[in-house]
Amino acid sequence: MVGQYGVCSSGIRDDKAIALLKDITPDTHERHYLLAQSYFNKWDNESALRHIEKALIALPNKSQTGDLYRQLRIAIIEKRTKYGSRRQNKYAL
Repeated sequence: MVGQYGVCSSGIRDDKAIALLKDITPDTHERHYLLAQSYFNKWDNESALRHIEKALIALPNKSQTGDLYRQLRIAIIEKRTKYGSRRQNKYAL
């Protein structure tokens, strides 16, 4: 589990995290990273990829978190390639 908002692999907690994060302003790279992680946990690979791309674009130059964001992006792409989207994959958890 990451942080007080319960961003983890539990679908209910991810739903709550997404609802909370959507209401947060300003639109920061951290917000998009957490949304990407929550969507990734829910097997919503397209939304996860969209948000990690926004996080990478908003990331300040020479940020040390860039590697972490890129690792998540790679994991999203690999999961999408292997399993497709949750709606298409009847074996998704």
